Amino acid sequence: NLKEKKNQDKVLELISKADVLIEGFRPGKMEALGLAPKVCMKKNPRLIYTRVTGWGQTGPLSHKAGHDINYIALTGALHSIGYDKPTPPLNLLGDFAGGSLYALIGIITSLYHRKQTGKGQVIDVAMIDGVSHLMQMIFLMHQVNPKETVFLKGIAPFYSVYETKDKRYLAFGAIEAQFYDVFLKKMNLEKDPLFKEQWNRKNWTKAKGRLQVLFKQKSRSAWLKYFENLDVCLSPVLSLDDMKKDQHIKSRHLFDLHPILPSMAPKYSHYSPTKHKKAQLKYAKDSSLIDCCGW
Repeated sequence: NLKEKKNQDKVLELISKADVLIEGFRPGKMEALGLAPKVCMKKNPRLIYTRVTGWGQTGPLSHKAGHDINYIALTGALHSIGYDKPTPPLNLLGDFAGGSLYALIGIITSLYHRKQTGKGQVIDVAMIDGVSHLMQMIFLMHQVNPKETVFLKGIAPFYSVYETKDKRYLAFGAIEAQFYDVFLKKMNLEKDPLFKEQWNRKNWTKAKGRLQVLFKQKSRSAWLKYFENLDVCLSPVLSLDDMKKDQHIKSRHLFDLHPILPSMAPKYSHYSPTKHKKAQLKYAKDSSLIDCCGW
């Protein structure tokens, strides 16, 4: 209970020996608990004090409640995702990519900075900052031509998801001409005027409708067999259960150490998961690491 002075003192004692502190309270909460950055940094000048929030430590919304969907909404990312209407990409973009990964980047770079200078620092990790930074390419494309990013939303016939005869789906992403041309030849569409000019947006709606009809003529497995060994950027849209059975996923040993939790990424040449299997299994079985949001 950090509201008790004796426990605050215990935390400060731990902080005096720590490399990194990570907190996710709203701005001002750590200060109210007597654990403000100035207090902790005085106890340990080498500390990397990491503050992770959705809105950031400053700004009109800094004290407001929010979740992933709110943070990506404000950055323009949510507006840019989805075909008919904005579609939340689970909580991968705001919480994990814009938040956790940027916190990790901040911690790693700050540890390197500390190695050079001997000094710690406070990191303000805001999910809206991280997501906005991830959107740099989209912002640049939008600046050059506001219509340029449209094809990434699934509107273009060559970059979309198609339903098959057995009510399953295929992801098709032949952006480059060499992949698109191979696809057209295999589908006997290379002479069709709807598909000849790949980037002619006037033809996209009709061309996509044509492909929707064609893809429904065979099952997903039949289409994958039909395009086997061809570079056309075509992949099955797999469920969380089906993906574990995929041969490529199996070849990456993603579920060798635990039946439901994917193993570490990235893979290192000087680290073998099999050699450290006990440590990996302990990590995977530790309920405190899985008990997110009270699950």
